[in-house]
Amino acid sequence: MAIVIDGKSLAKKIREGLKEDVAKLKKKGIIPKLAVIMVGDDKASKVYVKNKSKACEEIGIEYEEFLRNSDLSFDIPKNGKFDKIISKYEIPNVENKIDVQNLKSKLKDLMWNNVGIYRNEKSLNDAINGLNKLEKEFPKQDKYLSKEEYEFKNMLISARLIVKSAIRRKESRGAHYRTDYLETNEVCEHSILSRRKGELSFAK
Repeated sequence: MAIVIDGKSLAKKIREGLKEDVAKLKKKGIIPKLAVIMVGDDKASKVYVKNKSKACEEIGIEYEEFLRNSDLSFDIPKNGKFDKIISKYEIPNVENKIDVQNLKSKLKDLMWNNVGIYRNEKSLNDAINGLNKLEKEFPKQDKYLSKEEYEFKNMLISARLIVKSAIRRKESRGAHYRTDYLETNEVCEHSILSRRKGELSFAK
């Protein structure tokens, strides 16, 4: 049975709980404060930071912004006490900047040549090997520096899901045409593909 989660109501309930926690801390003389360091002029980051500012105001947390230009050589401000740094992005090595557009082109060619209109076991396995190589050229896991890097990471994930699903379907059906499995099965099996503990798994 499916459970419908009301995200807005849940978020409101969480904020109300946090507001009570903040009030208790203030009674003990602890003044919570969020400090945000933003580098550059990325529009998405501005929206994210603005939403954090509103959330802090709503639950009673002090808020401060430290804005920096494109020069990433800065230190964390020393004019305050920091109990914890939630997330720290390492300063990127500009000299070893990844050519994302080139990687995107390689991925597009790989998918078209091996997972196009006509596909088979060999071409699909070649696609998997190609994806493995591209992932080595793009070793990032969590922290990305631009929209293009986020896009490419999502492209890699989507490509692997498509190839894994195509390998599993041992038939030709609709736009999925396997030259090594020309027939269409009498019963169409629909599968849900998910990632569990880093591994792809199928559930009918």
